Amino acid sequence: ALSRYEHVGRIQALSMAAFVVCILGFAFSPTMAVAMACLVGAGIAEMVLASSTHTSLQMSAPESMRGQVT
Repeated sequence: ALSRYEHVGRIQALSMAAFVVCILGFAFSPTMAVAMACLVGAGIAEMVLASSTHTSLQMSAPESMRGQVT
């Protein structure tokens, strides 16, 4: 089962980089449309990062504790 989650670290790093790029894009956006697009991208990247972090936490927990670790 853990072999399905081999690339979680790469996914987390890429989503964090995407989040940073989107926030910087928001900070320097010239129009409201660009700002909103950057915020949507930042939100998507944050959701990917949070879900992959929680998945790796649950997968690293012992079988008896899975679903109880927060």
